[in-house]
Amino acid sequence: MLVPRKYQAPDQSHVLQVIEDFPLATLITAAPDIHVSQVPIVADRSATRGAGAQSSATGGVRLRGHMNRANPHARSAADGAAAYLVFNGPNGYVSPSVYTTRPSAPTWNFVTVHVTGALRWLDRPADARAVVTDTADRFEQKFGPGEWRADLHTSYIEQLLPGVRAFELEDLRFDAMYKLSQELAPDQRAHVAESLKSRSGSAEECGLLMERLSGANSGDVVSPPFSSVD
Repeated sequence: MLVPRKYQAPDQSHVLQVIEDFPLATLITAAPDIHVSQVPIVADRSATRGAGAQSSATGGVRLRGHMNRANPHARSAADGAAAYLVFNGPNGYVSPSVYTTRPSAPTWNFVTVHVTGALRWLDRPADARAVVTDTADRFEQKFGPGEWRADLHTSYIEQLLPGVRAFELEDLRFDAMYKLSQELAPDQRAHVAESLKSRSGSAEECGLLMERLSGANSGDVVSPPFSSVD
């Protein structure tokens, strides 16, 4: 993904935050055939290793997910195949009417994280169980009322496991793009942020993020991707 410097992530800790806040990803593989699926992804920060700004943020992190075994994707994607995950963060349409300068054009502000890696199927029952229960518990705590626990429903989960195929991505490489009107003067960016905040849902989140990251860099140099491999 082409990421102009002005649109790069403010720092790499934000990348994992996007993955954790928007964990329903698009998984794409092309070996032996092209398949695309929506999958829930859990990022395990406990595997983080290494030193320095890059490795401390993403080095050694594990990304795990699962899908229905009835999905052709689960039956045909090759173990070790190159895989691509897309996480879409907050976004919103920007109307030219919010600018006080002319001429101006409509655009769309957004945050996205792309991850490439090698797909590894986790076919041991214990591995699949760990992925499913960890995913359920984390999502319940983060997105639900926090009243449901996987360990209280083990018999039901055991019934589900034969229909689930779990996976992990190895040798991760991350690209993040924060297109948040960084090319504009500060006063114009403020107008855009206020416009987005006045709406609801993802657009409002995008406006709030613009406020928090109002000191983003500018420039046209392509930012290099970074890797979880030390």
